[in-house]
Amino acid sequence: MYTNNVTYSIPVTVKNQGRSAAGGFTVAIDTDSSSNTLNYALRFTSTFAGKTIVSSLAAGASTTVSISFKPLFTAHGVIGTYVDTTETVSESNENNNYRIVNVTIN
Repeated sequence: MYTNNVTYSIPVTVKNQGRSAAGGFTVAIDTDSSSNTLNYALRFTSTFAGKTIVSSLAAGASTTVSISFKPLFTAHGVIGTYVDTTETVSESNENNNYRIVNVTIN
């Protein structure tokens, strides 16, 4: 549960499931009232609620980054997490680069 207009640090764990190291990429989050409006197509937006850069990630390795965000609405909604938002990393599977979870914002 989150409170409207309060800044939070959201931990996001990213894993490189590939066989090669990944160069630098962006990890971003966004919020909305419905998962219907947050989808993988949004990875190209420049107006995320928060984002950070991962400089590199070895094959099979994981890292956890913290992304600050401030919810500006009150609702039951979702947080979407997007990895490699600009498709900088060449991958065999681009469809595992996001996740959407339900949240409550008071």
